[in-house]
Amino acid sequence: MKDRKYYDVYYAMHASPWMDIKIIVKTVGVVFLGEKRFLRPVTEQEYRHLKREVKRRYTVQPETAAHLRPSTLS
Repeated sequence: MKDRKYYDVYYAMHASPWMDIKIIVKTVGVVFLGEKRFLRPVTEQEYRHLKREVKRRYTVQPETAAHLRPSTLS
């Protein structure tokens, strides 16, 4: 299940027409040859790297959050 979550997040971050074509081709292969031929386990290092990338891209940094707060000056 961890592998599927990894690929879902990876797709969301790297979506492109080329990746869509690759997925369609692999899907056809899975239908005819079976999933085990195409399923590549995700290493712990890849998982940690993507997790850091998600955190870096989608976490609001404290200095940015300070600019987003409404001004208390009236």
